[in-house]
Amino acid sequence: MIQLKQITSAAELTLAQQIRRLVFVEEQGIPAALEYDEADATAIHVLAYHDDIAIATGRLLIEANGLGTLGRIAVL
Repeated sequence: MIQLKQITSAAELTLAQQIRRLVFVEEQGIPAALEYDEADATAIHVLAYHDDIAIATGRLLIEANGLGTLGRIAVL
């Protein structure tokens, strides 16, 4: 079963950043300077787990109008 968990610790955020680095920077060749931005500081980040192993991450940005934008979704 897949479980989603909101990131609440520095260790979990590091894990999410590692997944993003593997998928976007290493696999897709996106420059790291473009992958990590100022929105990371205010975004709601999540990890997806399968059998207690982190397999995916993403972030939710809440806009001024109260709507959200999903982004930086990376799946191993």
